[in-house]
Amino acid sequence: MKISLYAIEKISPFIVGGLKGKEIVNFFNNYRIRDVYDESGLPDIGKKSGHRPSKTEYV
Repeated sequence: MKISLYAIEKISPFIVGGLKGKEIVNFFNNYRIRDVYDESGLPDIGKKSGHRPSKTEYV
């Protein structure tokens, strides 16, 4: 599903503020995104630093 940047900016605070990291990954997995929340936290998104993303960065 494609949504506009405007919609993403309006929806993301509700997702980030209302769900835990594992719940966010499960939420997106319901919409055909296949990520795994593991012992290191949120899935790697390819940050240059090699660190895992914050909830906001992931969303």
